[in-house]
Amino acid sequence: MSTINEPWDVTIALRDLSADLARHVHAATVPTHRELSEWLHYINRAAPVYWALESACEDIVEDGVTEARVQALKQALTYAQGQVEYWHRKDRW
Repeated sequence: MSTINEPWDVTIALRDLSADLARHVHAATVPTHRELSEWLHYINRAAPVYWALESACEDIVEDGVTEARVQALKQALTYAQGQVEYWHRKDRW
């Protein structure tokens, strides 16, 4: 299982990337070099955080639940939400 040391909100990164792409498609324009670099940054930051979350889920599904695996999943979910500490759902909304 990989360990990610830095949070990155995967949902927001993908939302922003999708919105930027949609604007270009709608306007029939080509992204600038700066935009492409920014998008690559979003993808490069989101990918390992997502993979850590996916791996933590698969560890539980394939090998069963242990306290260590639940904690790894909690950390991966926290980082994929762009947080350092997990916020309970009731506290986020």
